[in-house]
Amino acid sequence: MNVSSNETKPRKKKYGKRPTRRTVIPYKTILEDKAIQNYLAAHTKPPTEDKPNGYLSPMTVKHTGLAAYHFCTFLNIKVTNHSIYDLVQKKKKLRDKYTDLEDALRRYITSGTIVTRRNQAGVIIGIFHKNFAKLEITIHVGGSGKTKTKIPEPILRAIYNDPELAQEHRDAIDLQNYGAERRHATAMLELHKVTFIEGSQYCILEIPEHQSKTGVKHPSIIPRALAERLLDQAQRNNYKTLMPNYETIWNDITRLAKRKYNVKLTSHYFRTRFQQICEKIPSNIIPINEWMLYLGSLSTERNAMTGHLPLIYRADDYPEMIKRFETHLADELNLASNYSERISKAQNLILDKNQSIDQTQFDELNRKLDLIIRKFEAIS
Repeated sequence: MNVSSNETKPRKKKYGKRPTRRTVIPYKTILEDKAIQNYLAAHTKPPTEDKPNGYLSPMTVKHTGLAAYHFCTFLNIKVTNHSIYDLVQKKKKLRDKYTDLEDALRRYITSGTIVTRRNQAGVIIGIFHKNFAKLEITIHVGGSGKTKTKIPEPILRAIYNDPELAQEHRDAIDLQNYGAERRHATAMLELHKVTFIEGSQYCILEIPEHQSKTGVKHPSIIPRALAERLLDQAQRNNYKTLMPNYETIWNDITRLAKRKYNVKLTSHYFRTRFQQICEKIPSNIIPINEWMLYLGSLSTERNAMTGHLPLIYRADDYPEMIKRFETHLADELNLASNYSERISKAQNLILDKNQSIDQTQFDELNRKLDLIIRKFEAIS
């Protein structure tokens, strides 16, 4: 049979390899676990007019369920609606005598993809922490595994004062710079949680437990002028929080820092910088417990070294805290001030005849002044 040129031969069907179906992990049962419910309740944002029952991210629920499911599977424990709760109760009862979970978590991290396992281990630690059965283990959950690069102070100040940035960008930086919290905790703070102290150039931010990075209610201190600008802007734009558009603003800052200065600057960098500056301040000037409170930290190891860390500071304590903050810490944090101003301040401190300092203190001040002058000459 002759086939005309207009006709085409039927093509042979090509059967490729069928795509493998993804295994559906039945984690929903374990979400009914009482211990997990307590953990999720702690991560639920407070009710608003739009969301009267509060808000809990569906991804948080999913990641929590998957982490609990995989950890139970790793331990060869049957996944039920009380698997994690049983482990929590056992840890509460035996405390330091029962360290099998800490050992298991260390092994669990290396049992699969390192980044995924680290994040899941972090969730497990969080579940036990929110159920008052703290695990004695710390896990770094950073995604890249790379060490953070310290940004030189002159570059950091250049970014802050860059003419391409508007005042709202500098306000966003200062909010992180002084507030020393995650950006969501400070930017999404409700307006009534800003407390002004009479006769002071600084004010208190009352960071609630559910917004704090460490899950601890604590005060943070920011300049009064910054707070007034943020509150004024919130009033004009009918905002219910200090800076609800913080993500857009920080995207601008990060892009500019990379494009013009070739550095990666994110909001969390300022929390690290705050801690590094505080660690250099002698504890007899600003107690370690005090600046750790600004970070929301309640480290057991630090408490053992430095004494009791108050869980609650009364309003009566704020004026003294602000005075120490303003005198010994604010100038170090300030990105707007230049080195010449700091040199002048140091010189005045040394030359002030009313200062009763001995020779050792005088020599130490001179040494610090020399360091400042060298830094200033290096960037001039």
